[in-house]
Amino acid sequence: MSQQAKADTLRLDEWFDPVLFTTSRHAGFLKPGTIGFEWIATKWGLPNAELAYIADNPLKDFVGPRKLGWLTIRLRVPGQLRFALEPAGDGDQPDVAVAAAESLRGYFK
Repeated sequence: MSQQAKADTLRLDEWFDPVLFTTSRHAGFLKPGTIGFEWIATKWGLPNAELAYIADNPLKDFVGPRKLGWLTIRLRVPGQLRFALEPAGDGDQPDVAVAAAESLRGYFK
């Protein structure tokens, strides 16, 4: 499923503005880089320390936002495609791992 299709299914545009599809930008926006995360921080006018990134792939998702000081949260739900993947190194390690989306409530105001 494409990133656009996932965002449409989840109706992300009702919750977030903008929604960034890194593949629609130049290669520098792709993970594990930081450009896409810096772009979002600038668009929202927020410091990195106030931002969080939730994802599921420990091989590429957490490196960029961790470098910038974002809180990184791995959603690791049994049966999920990347459930069994382990981080390749320390830079790939998320700050927190949760096993259910409901667990995310405790991390946000």
